[in-house]
Amino acid sequence: MLLKSILEPYAILNCLEAILKNELGMNSLIVASGDNIRVDYPIIRLDLKTQPEGNEHLFGKRYDAFIIEVDPKMKVNEIVNYFEKQASFYRTAKFIFVGNAFSETFRKELASNLIRNVIFLNNANLEISTYFPYRRKSLQNIDTDLQLIGHCTKTGFNISDKWKSTTLFLDNIPEKWNNSTLKVLPFYHVPYTVCKNCENRGIEIKMMDNILKILNITPNYTELHSHLTEEAKYDLSTSQVILGTGFMLFHGFRHTVAYTGDDVIWIVGTPSPIPKWKYIYKAFSINVWAFCIFILILVSFTWYAVNAVFIHQKHVIHLLKKPFLILNLFLEQSADLNRTFISQFVVLTIIIIFTFLINAFYKSRFTYLLTGSGLNYENGVETYNDIMKHELKTGYYPDQLEFFSNNPNFLNYMTKHFYNCQLGDPFICTNRTAFIKDIAVLRFRKAARFYLYTYFTDPETGKPLIREVQPVVQFHSMSLNVLDGHPIFLSVDKILRNFTEHGILNYIMHKYDELHYLNFETVNTKKITFSDMSGVFMFCINALLISTLVFALERRFGSRN
Repeated sequence: MLLKSILEPYAILNCLEAILKNELGMNSLIVASGDNIRVDYPIIRLDLKTQPEGNEHLFGKRYDAFIIEVDPKMKVNEIVNYFEKQASFYRTAKFIFVGNAFSETFRKELASNLIRNVIFLNNANLEISTYFPYRRKSLQNIDTDLQLIGHCTKTGFNISDKWKSTTLFLDNIPEKWNNSTLKVLPFYHVPYTVCKNCENRGIEIKMMDNILKILNITPNYTELHSHLTEEAKYDLSTSQVILGTGFMLFHGFRHTVAYTGDDVIWIVGTPSPIPKWKYIYKAFSINVWAFCIFILILVSFTWYAVNAVFIHQKHVIHLLKKPFLILNLFLEQSADLNRTFISQFVVLTIIIIFTFLINAFYKSRFTYLLTGSGLNYENGVETYNDIMKHELKTGYYPDQLEFFSNNPNFLNYMTKHFYNCQLGDPFICTNRTAFIKDIAVLRFRKAARFYLYTYFTDPETGKPLIREVQPVVQFHSMSLNVLDGHPIFLSVDKILRNFTEHGILNYIMHKYDELHYLNFETVNTKKITFSDMSGVFMFCINALLISTLVFALERRFGSRN
């Protein structure tokens, strides 16, 4: 046991406290597990024998160090699985293992779990040692030999003359590797990742090739959909994926620095074009047509009333003729507009100006629609509310739900109408969007435009089969993903930063920027609305009021033109 030191019962504990004081500050978050780990230092105590409970990042930060008393029957995988369930755990923290022996199997398990910042305190001989898994500069040929750092004493510890560092935790990671391969998982979303065996492989695969070439590592591109769970998590123990492309952050991976970004948008099917004969009535909205009819009836009655009083045309047939005379003017045909009195002149002036304005608005919109401007769709999906109104299914990746946390109504709709889009295969849902048109899919804008030009354009008409819904959901940064704790993370991140600063990324991306992307921001048929015509209608109403006043004055005083 820990307290049965061959030299001094408290030697290991004193040594441990000295190490903590030398290597960690008082504000560090330190986790201790073991009945005999009793140090005069602020620690968080956890019992590996109890069921762990998940937690958020404690105090907004991760654990800095772990002190673990090793039992001969203890397995590293069990230790890691225990701590992994807590959000504050990460593999690059400092680990201090205390025990009587640390077998080669134990050290190999540590290395396979990417735990490398390690100190071993041997309770039997008071030795302080460590190991350097990547001493041979190989990711496959791991070195688990122990290297002596020093010895524990009654008051602290002594460092060996052969130890050439002032710190006990020495993260000895090579800048270049030898005879190493790396399993890489491309997440296909063009133009970022196109095809691992094609000439145009994609921005991220091209970057990955260059980065790993600098590190002297051979990439092994793979596909491991079978290891993906419904929660978008990979079983790392079976997949062995180290490096990943794509915007998604899978469980156990870390993002590198962002190298670019793209808008996340909803993609829906383009509605069918409306027949051109429908433009006859679709140039105006329903409200405009209704108000035009109302003005037509009102002006007809006013005209009829003036004529009935001054020229005694009181028969109902004269009332029925008035709308047709006004329609003749609207259609630029001749019409009998006899006038004798001032009231007649005012009313006819209103009619002529009104029909001229309506005719001008109508012909301009009708001609615009008829010329094939592309704005020839109806009942399209323009907003989130339209997605719900048309009861479309929703295709998205699980982690994208957080984009809509501030819109609970739409978030609830998405979860109820979820359609499972297989990860890594963009055509599963995009095909359905373009041809069946019963689903809205979340996609990156550049990727969607690439799909549009390459696959989803009508070969006969050249019209797009998919379209964008406004507004943009979110701007998303693009980065690479590295298995948390893996020794290449800092190197990949550093090289990516250098690529960005020195314009190498711009050079790589330029080739893909030159690919032709067809604009697919089609909209519904734009009708002239009531707000567009409000000035015309206000003029007509005011003019009719003036004509009524003129009519009353002329009736009162009997003046003639």
